[in-house]
Amino acid sequence: MVIGMAWTVLAALFLGTFALPSKYIKNYAWENTWGAFFLIGMLIVPVGFSALVIKGLWATYSEVSPMIIFGVIALGFMWGIGFCCWGHGLAMVGLALGYSLTMGTMALVGSILPFFLGNADKAATAAGMTVIAGVLICIIGVAINGRAGMLREKSQTGDSSGNSHKKKVMLKGLIICVLAGLLSSCLRQKW
Repeated sequence: MVIGMAWTVLAALFLGTFALPSKYIKNYAWENTWGAFFLIGMLIVPVGFSALVIKGLWATYSEVSPMIIFGVIALGFMWGIGFCCWGHGLAMVGLALGYSLTMGTMALVGSILPFFLGNADKAATAAGMTVIAGVLICIIGVAINGRAGMLREKSQTGDSSGNSHKKKVMLKGLIICVLAGLLSSCLRQKW
């Protein structure tokens, strides 16, 4: 149990800070930063690590139904598009607000939708209410974090209420972040 909790805390630390370097990289387009992230973090490391650790990896893949492999690839593709949108949204609205909005949407859609699609009959039970309450608490926490990030960014940049171009960029960024959360939640779906 202690080892499992330690791995969970380490994973949370990495998940909570992986986008932080993008806040300090101002001279590169977001495509360069996120392109390097995808190449290393989504292709080289997972495939290389799997090939090293799992014996008979390719033989295992050959035993899986082509329809299941297609489903996994399709959901992974939608997740990848969502992650690209997330990178773009972060560049438009800022790290704090973009992270909170995307993670909140992802938590809501990625946790609640599969729960109701596969276990709707258990929603009224104590376990179901615990799951729903846990997700709602996470979303409230993300909302508080997002509000704090908005207030901090507003105090750092000053009020830009007169600048309609910045408002349009902000609105577009918010829409992209919500879209990123919707598409990124495909990682949690079953095929």
